[in-house]
Amino acid sequence: MPMSHERAHPAGLVLRTAVAGDAAVLAAAEAETARTPGLLVSQPGELSAEAFADKITLLATRGQYLVAERDGRPVGHALLEPMPLAALQHVFQLTIVVHPGQTGHGIGKTLMQALLKWAEQDARVGKIELRVRSSNRAAIGLYQHFGFVEEGRFHAQLRLPDGESLDDLAMAWFPHRLRAAPVALEGDGVRLEPLSFEYLDGLCAVGLDESLWQWVPTAVRNREEMRDYIGAALADQARGLALPFATVLKASGQVVGSTRFANMDPADRRVEIGWTWI
Repeated sequence: MPMSHERAHPAGLVLRTAVAGDAAVLAAAEAETARTPGLLVSQPGELSAEAFADKITLLATRGQYLVAERDGRPVGHALLEPMPLAALQHVFQLTIVVHPGQTGHGIGKTLMQALLKWAEQDARVGKIELRVRSSNRAAIGLYQHFGFVEEGRFHAQLRLPDGESLDDLAMAWFPHRLRAAPVALEGDGVRLEPLSFEYLDGLCAVGLDESLWQWVPTAVRNREEMRDYIGAALADQARGLALPFATVLKASGQVVGSTRFANMDPADRRVEIGWTWI
């Protein structure tokens, strides 16, 4: 379901669906961006207008390819492309490029908003994934702002012309339609509050006893491991797989443990209750 018409945005920015005639301009802009080491994986000489035209044609029916224009001139482009294998075609790969000299004007944010809105509405999209250099803090911040979570790190993945190596971060986003919204639950004596890092101190105060983790594969023995425990739970929540809670005594407000709904599978209407400790 490609975008079929132009849409106006603040500061004179217009988004439209890419056409084959854009290929040469987009390839040239990406080649110029690639001259800055570490921004893109491709080298300038590895980018051709023919390859861009082929991808624009492919994504006209199988994905989404957008161009951002200001005053009739392309200033950025972005695309969502499904993986080629049948078992992976629900996974779409994200590429977003703000053209040289155009950063800092909200172009990347506007392109991202449009792509994610399209993804929410297209049932073919089950997951969006991307790779980003670990040194590109601006891009990482943008992705986190839109709800992307880190799934892994590829150490020394990219070799720069001067011989320096950079890590790649794997990040992912999942459509909201697959997520259950955090909610507070209340019983006679306790209240289950949506887990967040604000409960770190309270959980550390009651949850670092080694006996609690004796029969658990992942032990939590110190504050850093408790932070990782919370982070992993929130990552599962972002993926639509869990709803984690902090367990709080109603009478005193004291945090006494944690529990969660997990391994959520909306298609099969299934959920597990566990990861409970007090």
